[in-house]
Amino acid sequence: MGIFVSESDTLCRKSYSLDNSIFWKVEISDNIKYVVPDQNHTFTVICIILKGEIAIYNNNLISEIVKKDEATLVTNPANATFKALSETTIIFCSITQPLLFCPCYSFKDIEIKTNFNYDFNLLKIKEQVLSFLSAMNFYLDEGIHCSHLHELKRKELFILFRTYYTDFELISFFFPVIGQSSDFKLFILNNYLKVTNINDFAKLACCSLSTFNRKFKENFGVSAYQWLLRQRAKYIYNEIVYKPNSFQEIAFENGFSSQAHFNHFCKSFYGKTPGEIRKEKYVSQL
Repeated sequence: MGIFVSESDTLCRKSYSLDNSIFWKVEISDNIKYVVPDQNHTFTVICIILKGEIAIYNNNLISEIVKKDEATLVTNPANATFKALSETTIIFCSITQPLLFCPCYSFKDIEIKTNFNYDFNLLKIKEQVLSFLSAMNFYLDEGIHCSHLHELKRKELFILFRTYYTDFELISFFFPVIGQSSDFKLFILNNYLKVTNINDFAKLACCSLSTFNRKFKENFGVSAYQWLLRQRAKYIYNEIVYKPNSFQEIAFENGFSSQAHFNHFCKSFYGKTPGEIRKEKYVSQL
C-alpha cells in the first residue's frame, strides 16, 4: 500500500524525510559493517537487535556484543561501527535529554538510593516491548518516516519501559544520560578507549588526578583504575572470541610484555587461558 502525502503539502512532505526520523531500521548481512548516518551523530541512540548478533567497535576495539532481543545504549554513535556477526536486523531510536518516561515518573529520588557499578548494561527486550517493535518495524518497512508519528511512538516506547521494567533495570540501562552528572559520565564513556592510564584520563578531563578519581568513584561506584581494568578485560575477551587474530597479535596490540603475562591476565579475570576461552566459544557453536 502506498503512502498518501499531498505533493502540495511541503511541510508534511518534510516531516516524512528520513533525516527527521527518530526511529530507523538497518538490515546488515553477515560480516558487513554499518555506521550511523551523519545526521544522527549528535544523538545518543538505543540500538535494539530484532534478529542476529552484532559487535560494536569503538577505536577499532570490540566494546560490546549484542544479540537478538537485546538493546544497548550508544552514547557516541559517531565513533561506533556496527559489524554483523550473522544476518542482523536493528531498530535504532534516538533519544533526547532530559529523559521523560511519563509526567509522574522521575529518576531524581530513586537515583540517590541506588548504588551499582555501571558496566554498559544491556536491556533484555520483554514480550510487551517486542509487540511494540513489531508494529514499528512494519511502519518503517512501509516507509512511514513521519516525525510526528515517531515522536509519539518514542513516548509510547518509554511508557512501556516504565511499565514493564523495574527502577533498577532502567537506571542500569540509562545510567549514562540521567542525573546531574550526565556530562561527566558521557565524557568517560566516550573517551575511555582513547587513554591508557588514569593520569592521561585526568588530563583529558582538565582536572587534577585527585578530583578525577573522586568524581569517578562518586558516579561509577568503583575506582577509575578498577573500572578501566574491567573494560580492558572485556574487550580483550571479545577480541579472543570474535577476531581471528593470533593470541600473540592480541597480546602485542594490547600492550602485554609477553605471552605469559597475557595468559596470566586472562586466567586472573576469566579463570581460563586465551586458548580455553576461544575453544569454549567454538564448542558452544557446534
